[in-house]
Parts: sequence; structure tokens; C-alpha cells
Amino acid sequence: MLRGSVLGYIAGLIPYVGVDLSSYIAYYVEKWLGKDTVAKVAAAETATNAAGISVLLPLLIFGIAIQPSENVLLEITN
Repeated sequence: MLRGSVLGYIAGLIPYVGVDLSSYIAYYVEKWLGKDTVAKVAAAETATNAAGISVLLPLLIFGIAIQPSENVLLEITN
């Protein structure tokens, strides 16, 4: 799960596809390592949760929206 968290956090910074891509990357890395099904699912879920946090960092620190839903939030607040 630690590997999935790190992969998800890094992949979450990719604009527009970070959250979805993070779970796929973590799943396929665990699949490549030959882990069991529970490890694959746990890695994908922790990667999704970590990406959800890392997506908010550019918005909170720099005011840059990297997800479409954040663009809507910025338009409402301006």
C-alpha cells in the first residue's frame, strides 16, 4: 500500500487524468510484481486516495486548477 500511495501522489499531479491514471498505474505495477488480487486492489485504492490529496495542492498553494471541477470552483469564487 505504501508503493500505491507514492505512485498515486505523483500521478495525481498530472492535469485532468491524474486521479484515474494513478489507480491504473498502481494496479499494473502490483500486477507486474506478481502480487495477489487483494494487494492489487489495495494499491489501486490507496493510489486513488493519495491522488485526491495531491490534486488539491496546486489549487491551494498557487491557485492553479488542474481538474475540471476545480475550474468550476474557481469561477464561482471569483
